[in-house]
Amino acid sequence: MLLGPTKFPDIDECRGYKAVCDRNAWCVNEIGSYRCECMASYRGDGKHCTYVGLGRSSINCQDCSPDATCMNGVCQCKEGYEGDGFNCTGTGGLQTRSIRTVEDAATLATRESL
Repeated sequence: MLLGPTKFPDIDECRGYKAVCDRNAWCVNEIGSYRCECMASYRGDGKHCTYVGLGRSSINCQDCSPDATCMNGVCQCKEGYEGDGFNCTGTGGLQTRSIRTVEDAATLATRESL
């Protein structure tokens, strides 16, 4: 039994229905309060958790390959491509662009036009 600063037993808000955590979050009892933490593969504040998957993730989908789709921050290669979502290879064996190679090509094209 935890005792709070007033020496009264702490009420475990995680037992019962007082805590308002997302169904994909853990409730952690604290003295006089509680906090919610999203489970593995989920992100959020604990009261609202969003599935981000088990793979690599990208904040706001900005690092995904142009040949990938992004849902909830998780990059996945489009149909007909394979890879980690950041670098996708077409089924014909040719490697497709990644964000880095697109930026490099734009820089090279600018230099060549000068």
